[in-house]
Amino acid sequence: MGKEIIAASIALIGVIVSVLISFITSRKQASIEVEKLRSEIHQDFSLRLFDKRLEQYPDLYQYLSEFKKVIQYEEVTQERIIGFFRKLQEWDSRNSILFGSDTGKLLYHFRKEVFSLTRRSNQEIQVYFNDSETKYSFIKKMAQLELSLKSELGIYTYNSPTDIREAKQFRSYQEVTEFSRQRTQLKNSKSRPNNSNAADS
Repeated sequence: MGKEIIAASIALIGVIVSVLISFITSRKQASIEVEKLRSEIHQDFSLRLFDKRLEQYPDLYQYLSEFKKVIQYEEVTQERIIGFFRKLQEWDSRNSILFGSDTGKLLYHFRKEVFSLTRRSNQEIQVYFNDSETKYSFIKKMAQLELSLKSELGIYTYNSPTDIREAKQFRSYQEVTEFSRQRTQLKNSKSRPNNSNAADS
């Protein structure tokens, strides 16, 4: 009788262990599947967001680039500022949902500044842009917005299909130039030993 109880107990323990192992394995597998599904959803969302940004951002970039050239090389008038502001407003109403937080803040504050200029006369506008510091500050804000758009599109992280750089948020084109210069120096320093070895051989 005792042996039967022991045998039954061992069998029961074996069943319990088997059930526990099966439960743990199933739970782990389910967790892996959930994580895989979450990753696929995130990847699909990111791709759709990127495609939409790639479709819409160039228009805003064009508006900024065109108006920056007006400031630099032509006469800035109230009519031109109003036209520029309307383009910004219309574009923002359609596409601001695509922004990351930094780009959204930049455009919000920039639109407020442009709106304040629409309330000025042509003479006041001329005085505003004839001041070199004010003009530089205004252009700098446009450049920051351009760079933020490029950053969200990964322009400065993508170099080629085999070279995707670490993401970096630039605040000025000077930073872009300096970053590019440093990368060039790094590449040159890495290539020197190879060149010297080739020369030795």
